[in-house]
Order: sequence, then structure tokens, then C-alpha cells
Amino acid sequence: MAALEVPIEMLRQANRTYEVRGFVRRADARDPLVCDGRVVGFVTPHEHRWGHRLGPIFVLPEYRGRGLVTAYYRARPSVRFCAFVSDSNPASRRLHERTGFVNWRRGNGGWFMRREPMP
Repeated sequence: MAALEVPIEMLRQANRTYEVRGFVRRADARDPLVCDGRVVGFVTPHEHRWGHRLGPIFVLPEYRGRGLVTAYYRARPSVRFCAFVSDSNPASRRLHERTGFVNWRRGNGGWFMRREPMP
């Protein structure tokens, strides 16, 4: 079976979304988020000097709140993750706090949060 890919129309839709507009680049590597056999979102993993980063993250509106990104984080307990969470995105803050992230450094308009590897 072929690996699932993130459809180009989903990248366009993500780039029209306020939270990630301008950060979705066509050439970036992505991991699809799948629900019921369908790609319904993506994370964009990068290695960063402070840890593994997944931004931008996008999930189709009708699939938000189902725990897809939470499951992605929880499936990787040995990874140090970092994320920038905008002050204007309380849903992202709740998601990251639920998965073990804590405020680490204040940034312009939000917090860099980090999750240490879990035992």
C-alpha cells in the first residue's frame, strides 16, 4: 500500500488559516494525520537545536478535538519536543499542556513550550 500524502488542496486550505498562514511551504516534509483512513491534517516535523518541532500543525476543522495531534505526541514519548504557541491560540495551548509541555521561554506574542522525554 502506498504511503498517504497530504493533498495539495489541504496545504492551500491551511495557508488560508489565520494560525498558520504564511508558514505552510509546499516543499516541507510532512507527516499526515489520518482518521478513518483519510488524511485530515498534518504536522511538519523539524529537528531544532532545542528539540523536535512539529510546526506548522493543521487539522481540518471538522476533525479538530479528536485527539489526533495528542496521539502523535504520545506515540513518541522518548522525543524532546518544542513548540511556539501564540497567545492568540488557546486551543493550541490546551493541547500542548495536555501532552506534557510547559512554558520555557517567552517569545514575541507567545511562549516557546517544551516537553522533555518521558520515562
